[in-house]
Amino acid sequence: MNTTDIESIANEFGMSVGRFLHLFKLGKLPGQLPNRQFSQDQDNDIDLRLDLDGMKKSPAWKKIKRAADFSGQTVKEFVTETIMEAVRADEEIMILSPRTGKPICDRWTLDELLDGD
Repeated sequence: MNTTDIESIANEFGMSVGRFLHLFKLGKLPGQLPNRQFSQDQDNDIDLRLDLDGMKKSPAWKKIKRAADFSGQTVKEFVTETIMEAVRADEEIMILSPRTGKPICDRWTLDELLDGD
């Protein structure tokens, strides 16, 4: 990531590069996603309306069923939790545009940049 990229990201937030990086370091960028635990608590009762009957024909079904059994969950619970965990992992690193709500970069790229300072 170069200076121009950071400038365009800071512009999305309507602030200078210095202010953007300062708020990023503090974890206080406006409009960021809730923390991972909050998201996980909110996801507890989510229903993805999965077609499990269709999945039974998949070559992966036996593996999915075995993993669900091992974890002490139903297949529906296991698949839902697995999908939502992947979503939470991606959300955890996203930096969203406060203007559009779309991801514009990831935390790791900014962390690497700041580590170089």
